[in-house]
Amino acid sequence: MVKYSKLSAKIQVGNQVLRTRIASATSNRTFSNPLWNEDLVFVVAEPSEDYLLVSVENRVAPSRKDVLGRMFFLWHRLRGDWMISCDLRPTAKQLWKPNIGVLEMGVLGASNLMPMKVKEGQRGATDAYCVAKYGQKWVRTWTVVDSLAPKWNEQYTWEVFDPCTVITIGVFDNSRVDKSTNNANGRDSRIGKVRIRLSTLESDCLYCRV
Repeated sequence: MVKYSKLSAKIQVGNQVLRTRIASATSNRTFSNPLWNEDLVFVVAEPSEDYLLVSVENRVAPSRKDVLGRMFFLWHRLRGDWMISCDLRPTAKQLWKPNIGVLEMGVLGASNLMPMKVKEGQRGATDAYCVAKYGQKWVRTWTVVDSLAPKWNEQYTWEVFDPCTVITIGVFDNSRVDKSTNNANGRDSRIGKVRIRLSTLESDCLYCRV
C-alpha cells in the first residue's frame, strides 16, 4: 500500500480557495482514511454558475503537491421556500457561539381532526400525538387515544443560536395503539405539519394559537 505523509484537502469555488490542515498520523489511523473535521466557509451569490471543486493532495516537496483525486459539485437552483434550516451552527462544537436566546413552546392541543382509522368495524377514530423538531432536539407528546380534539398541555424549550431558522411541528396518528383497527400494522399517518420561522417572532412575546 502506498503511504502518504502530508495529506490535505483543497476546496475551490470560483476564485476562492481554502485548504485544510495537513492530516496528522496516529498509531491507529492510516492515511487511506484521513480525517480533518474542519468547517470551511465560502461567500457565494444565487444564482451561481461556479462549481465546487474538492481535491485531495499529498505534499511531496515544499513546492510540489500530487493530486490524489478530485470531485466536482454543481449548484442546484434553490426553490422559493429554501430557507427551512433548523440549525445553522458549524459541525465542530468548538466553533459554536453562545446562544442568543431560548425558545419556549407549549403544545396545548388540537381540534376538529379528521378520523384516520376505523375502529370496531365502523367508527372513525384518531389516536393523535404531536412531534416538534428544532436543531438536533426532537420532542414528542404522549398519544391521546380515540379523540378528534386531543389535549396534550406539554411544555418544551430549545436554545436558539440563529434567528434565520425554523421550528417544525407535526401531528400524527398512532397506528399501534389498537391492533383491532384497520391500520394496526401500517405506518403512523401524518395529519398535518407547520413550520414557523423564528425571524417572524418577537423576543419576550407570548404567541397564542387555538
